[in-house]
Amino acid sequence: MMPASSSSSSHVTSSSTSSPRPCVAATSPEAIESLRDPVRRKVFVRGLDCETSTDGLRSLFSQYGDVENATVIFDKETGRSKGYGFVTFRHADGTLLALKEPSKKIGSRMAVTVLAAIGAGGGTAGQSGRCRLP
Repeated sequence: MMPASSSSSSHVTSSSTSSPRPCVAATSPEAIESLRDPVRRKVFVRGLDCETSTDGLRSLFSQYGDVENATVIFDKETGRSKGYGFVTFRHADGTLLALKEPSKKIGSRMAVTVLAAIGAGGGTAGQSGRCRLP
């Protein structure tokens, strides 16, 4: 977990857990629902190292917020990583923190993180992002 900072991002910590929760200024059902919307909580990570596991991806991204789900995508025939994955945070603020610096060193490669709803953005998640046989 990242330490709390004096930035404009506010967090409220529950007494039953030390996990940050987004501070919601607007209490309308639409505002609250937008924070729960998976489209706002899921990131696409491309350029993963061949050795990156789902647990490793979850562990790395947990520094930005509570991770609800993390998945590295593997080739069904070879069992090797395709070089990309997805991370879904419990709250939208985790997504925002992860996207502040989209390039991250994961294993031996620089991976790029984007909002999953945007997609690969014409990046290298296809063939050139895949792990190759030695």
